[in-house]
This record gives sequence, C-alpha cells and structure tokens, in this order.
Amino acid sequence: MTFPRIQKIAYHDPLIYFAHFAEQSGAVFLDSAECREHCGRYSFIGVSPFTTLLSKNGMTTQGGLMSPLNPFELLDEALTQFPLAFHPGLPPFQGGAMGFFSYDLYQHLEDIPAHALDDMQFPDMAIGFYDLVMAFDNKAHSAWIFSSGYPVQEKSQREERASLRLAWLMKELQKNPVISNISSASCEAVMPASVVMTMSQQSTTNNHIKTNHCLQNISQPEAEISTAKVPDSLIEANFTPTSYQAAVEKVIHYILEGDIFEANISQRFKTQLPENLSAFDLYRRLRLLNPAPFAAFLNFGETVLASASPERFLKLYQRQVESRPIKGTRPRGQSDALDKTLADELLKSTKDHTENVMIVDLLRNDLSRVCEDHSVKVPQLCGLESYATVHHLVSVVTGQLRKGKSVVDLLRATFPGGSITGAPKIRAMEIIAEIEPVSRGPYCGSIGYIGFNGDMDSSITIRTYAIQNNIVTFQAGGAVVVDSDPLAEYEETLTKANALRKALTDDFIHDSCKRIDKSTDNDFIKSRQENTLTKSGLMDSSIELIEKTLTYDFINR
Repeated sequence: MTFPRIQKIAYHDPLIYFAHFAEQSGAVFLDSAECREHCGRYSFIGVSPFTTLLSKNGMTTQGGLMSPLNPFELLDEALTQFPLAFHPGLPPFQGGAMGFFSYDLYQHLEDIPAHALDDMQFPDMAIGFYDLVMAFDNKAHSAWIFSSGYPVQEKSQREERASLRLAWLMKELQKNPVISNISSASCEAVMPASVVMTMSQQSTTNNHIKTNHCLQNISQPEAEISTAKVPDSLIEANFTPTSYQAAVEKVIHYILEGDIFEANISQRFKTQLPENLSAFDLYRRLRLLNPAPFAAFLNFGETVLASASPERFLKLYQRQVESRPIKGTRPRGQSDALDKTLADELLKSTKDHTENVMIVDLLRNDLSRVCEDHSVKVPQLCGLESYATVHHLVSVVTGQLRKGKSVVDLLRATFPGGSITGAPKIRAMEIIAEIEPVSRGPYCGSIGYIGFNGDMDSSITIRTYAIQNNIVTFQAGGAVVVDSDPLAEYEETLTKANALRKALTDDFIHDSCKRIDKSTDNDFIKSRQENTLTKSGLMDSSIELIEKTLTYDFINR
C-alpha cells in the first residue's frame, strides 16, 4: 500500500466542513478565503493531531514531556520521523505539521532583549502533527482526505490505523447537518495514489474532463452568526495617539543617528470577548468583512487565532522558495475615482517604495544564507495588490534552497519576517523591544503548514485576532523610515486594524458584510501626499543605492 490513503469527497465551502470541528482543541483551518492568481487556491483542515509541540518560557512540551532544547531543533527532529511520499497533481499539503510561530520565538535565534512585559503569555510555538488532512482545491472545486496512518511506523499496523482514522473522519463529517452525501455512490472510494494522481492530472490539464462529479452545490444555509458586539469604548489600545507619534519620532531619531534605516512599530488593541460571541463566529464575521488569501482559524485550547492575513511569508515547494513581502498601504476609496487616486498615490510614493525595497534587500540577504548561490531573484518589485480594505505594494523574492538544507533551516534563516521587523533586522528588533510596551505574541510571527515531505507554505501573522481565556487582542503597525510623518503613521495603523475593529464593534448583518466600507479620509490622503513632496528627498540617494543592488545576484554570505 502507498501512503497516504486518499479519498475524494464532495466539495463544499471548506468553512462548512470546518464548522463541525471549530470548538475542538487542535483543529486548524488554513482557509484561502480569497483566491488570487498566485496564492489562495488551496484550503486545508487538520483535526485530532497525534502530537503537539507547545513552547513557552524556554521549555517545549510534547506528549506530556518537557524539553529545554531549542524548539526549532525539536521541530526538525519530529518532522524527520514521519517521511511521506508526495503525490503531484493533488493539493500540496497531504499530511504534516500545522500551527503558528509567535514573533517572540526570535529569542531562540538571536540574543535580543525581550519586551518589558509579556502579559498574555501566548505560546511561542504551537504546532500540531496531523495524520488526517482535508484538502480543498477551490479553483477546481475538488476535495480530498489524506490519511497517513502516523505516528504508527510498522507497515501493517500503519495501514490499519490509516483506514480506521479515515473511517472515523468520514463518520464525523456525516454528523454535519449542513452537508449531505459526503461520500455518495457517485464519489470515488479509497483508491491507490497512482489512480488518484491520473484523475487529478486529467482534471487540471483539460477543463472539459470532469472527475469531480461528486460536487455538491452549496445550497444549504450556513449556521447563523452571532450578532453580539463589543462597545467601541471597551477596546483598549496600549498607545495613545500622542505616545504612538512619540514612538515614531524616537525611531526617526535612531535612523538619523545611523542605527537603522527602518523599523516596524505596532500598537495593540485588547478587549473581552462577549459570552455569546464565539471565537469562530468572530472569525466568520472577519472572513466576510475582509476575505484574505492566507486567512486561518487555529484552536489550540486556551489559545485561538483568527487571521485574515494577505501576506505570504515563505513558500517552499520542491526546493523552490518564494516570499511575498508587503510594504506600503493605502485605504480603499469609497468611489472608483477616489479608489484609483489612492492606488496611484501609493504607486508613486517614494516613502512606500523605499520601505518595500529595503525589506526586499533584507529578504534577499536572509534567503542567501540557505539558498543556492546566484539563485535569489526579485521577479516582482513593488507591484500593486488591492484587498477588501486596503491597497498594498507587494514584491516577490525567490530562490532555490541549497542542497542539504531543510525547511527548518529556511525558517531559522528568515524568522521573523523582514517586513514586520526592519533593517538592519537585529538592531531594528532591539528597538522594537525597547519601544513597544508588551510582547507581540503571535502577531508578526507566522501561520502555516510544513508537509511531511518537506514542503511548506506560511503567512505573516497580521490582521489577526489572538485570543486567550476570552481576552481578544489584535495589533497593527507600520514601517517607520526617516521621512515618516508621525500622524500619518498612526493613522495607517488604524486603517490596517479597521476590519478587525469593525468585526467586533459593528452591527452585524450577514448579507451586508460582504465588504467593509471604504475609507473617505481625504485628510489622510492629503497628508501623505504633502509628506511625500516635502520629505522624500532625504531617502532619494539611499533608495537609488538599494535598487542598484537588485540588479546583482546574491552570493552566500
């Protein structure tokens, strides 16, 4: 028998499948709520992990045992115990690890002081290992279950476990009253991987050949979403407008002193989750307001994350690495004309262009540590991408992972992401720890999967609720450079937090929340334009120098 065992199931919105498991500890939903050309095609659900790695305060727990070893080393060691053949033509994650890495995990990589206060005590790492994975191709409208039989190693016992676990999951899915005909007679039964691969290749190479004949229309109503809300006055920020602007001024001082070129400074918002609003309902509201290609919901017991991230941190597929850093933001306009004005202003902004190019250079440096010489490239620099609530400048950095380097080596070389730290990275992180009053926790870390075959896809944890013991936190920040305007930087954090705040505070009507109201803040636009005109000269020479470096290959250094 070839592992994993594979069964095709009826396609529905993956959210409907996940709803049955949302309250279960260990349930993870990597939800491509918005499908785009280069990302967001696949969604994955992991339930009932066979083991979990939880790391905090220098100790990592696995299966009731605690270890003081580096959590990256423990993760690498655990992944090597479960090799799994990969079947091309099917969704890229077919079993492996899913979870999150908190920003504070950097303390296991660099000698950088911690923030002054860690009041929420979020895990530094929470990673489940999944022998059962539901995978959804949201473009082809196909869905599959993969059952690897792990952690059992002996072949016959592993075959038995793979079958039993698959049968258990099918039975659980049939309990969902919203879904009918999970595995009807018209659906393919459990089959050899070679047959599945052939069918999938036919489906993806010829749009007229349909093998997903068990598709079901999503005609059944979803469960009602709670209308409970939080009064806006009960959301506390850990900066005042004045103190945040003072923090920006302090970063500018460090830049002028020659310490750094750029640092990302964030503010945190916190409130109590209402008793009649579940974390999953909050996620569903956020998903309607602000669909994102790297949306996710993760339930690790006391800690729950609900994310609408637009940003890919790292993708590793067949040794090819891709990162898509975001730097540069404008709110969406209420009218088409205003929306275009904002987008054009972003594209022409020297400041935002500078921020993005600096982070691209940083990422090229990080990737060069583990990628083949001369393989690190920048196929896209400062491209415009528009989302439900904001416009962004997005670049693409690629490379080929060096022979002998693993997915965990790639993580260690690049974590945390450059787009949410600054340049140079280490000094910027020291300044962040000095200025931000509390630990970031999951914010600005990463959410994603690592396959047992060694591939990975992950996001930067932004636009995300981090919930612990019914306390909801969310953060928003922005890159500060020498020509930053403190008031504009403060307003940018509010723009980025807009959807997260509205999902908590606004009257919720299902049909009216398809898209959040766009901004009409003309004063914000005007201030950014004036700032660009009056201050951009300070950065002209440095951006020219950095852009010149993009024409050269990077050699490992």
